[in-house]
Amino acid sequence: MLRVFKTKSIVAATCLLLQPVLWGESAYATFRQSARYFGTLGLGSFDGKYPLDDTDSGINATDLSRFGLNISVTDDGEWSFFTELVAQPNAVEASWYFVNWRPLDPLIVRVGKTRFVNWLYSETRSIGYTYPWPELPPDLYRMNPLTGMYGVSTEYTLGTPIGEFLFDLQVGSIDGSFLERRIKSEVASAATITYQVDNFKWIFSALLSNNLQLELGPITLKQVTAKYFTSSIKSQLGPIVVISEIGRIQAASSSAERDSARTEAAKARAQIQSNPQNAADPALQAAIGKSILADGAVISATSGYIHLGYEIDNFQPYLIGALFLADKDSVFTKSQARYGGGILWTASEQIALKLMATHVAIDNKDYGLSRLPQEVTLSGETDLGIRPATLVQASVDFLF
Repeated sequence: MLRVFKTKSIVAATCLLLQPVLWGESAYATFRQSARYFGTLGLGSFDGKYPLDDTDSGINATDLSRFGLNISVTDDGEWSFFTELVAQPNAVEASWYFVNWRPLDPLIVRVGKTRFVNWLYSETRSIGYTYPWPELPPDLYRMNPLTGMYGVSTEYTLGTPIGEFLFDLQVGSIDGSFLERRIKSEVASAATITYQVDNFKWIFSALLSNNLQLELGPITLKQVTAKYFTSSIKSQLGPIVVISEIGRIQAASSSAERDSARTEAAKARAQIQSNPQNAADPALQAAIGKSILADGAVISATSGYIHLGYEIDNFQPYLIGALFLADKDSVFTKSQARYGGGILWTASEQIALKLMATHVAIDNKDYGLSRLPQEVTLSGETDLGIRPATLVQASVDFLF
């Protein structure tokens, strides 16, 4: 059943949603439809030698710009449907598409593709809130590939005298990418607790997959246990705005896969020793490479982020700081710190302008191999040629 959500055409679903808009009188006439547009037009200048996923070296606009369409169909009662498409110059992504069923006022059941409810990715599932105006450091939140899930989720809201609690449980499968490498899991689960009172919101999230599959070209790790925990807050006390998160992500091969990989690597090394000409055999190289990867941690790190802003009328100058501390056995990540600041001008309820400058300091030690070609990744090279970098960006965010 879960595979259905991944194979159905998003275009067909969108056309179905637009049908009642194009042909007003239909079987869907009792439903209310709405469409909202949001996006970012950005321009950035990036120097340094660091393979950021979000920005290439030099001056560019393509990596900092995006356009989104959010469509909802609801009867304002038990049933509703939401879908969101986000387009960049080189890609189009369906951020989510799901059906809501509300059997009771405090209870919602969702079926489809939903986001893992982490504030850095999606403060809420409402229209226009996927990308908050103060953009968060991409080098922090891009390190969690476990962001979308195909399956079923339930949400329960509990009001109390001290504030509102929201409990969210998701069960389903994962099919996505991490640093341009495919990851998937047939069974994963996530849970979130949200507490909100006045201008304070706290979110605790946890995600677990016991059988994650990571595809690295000729190498495939099939039994990876992935865990992700995060605690986030958003608070405003008068003009002071605070947004912060502490997170822990860890993904490593199971003991059974490590033992299997070591056995295959030993056989490959024996064949190379008996016949040195076999050293160039891709299958033997892959067997040895898989052993190296399985014995380390695919990704293992602790991260933290803080945003401090001060509102002056429609302006908000702010400072940001982020730390990503990779464990020594983490294969695909490097320790790094980002700091800087900017100014945000909310011109209207629909438009905001932002100017931000940040500096990225990278730990260039011989662990955390980052996003490099596989032949370099497996070579044992200690100096990866990665250097500190500075990013200056200006953007206009809109929501209509």
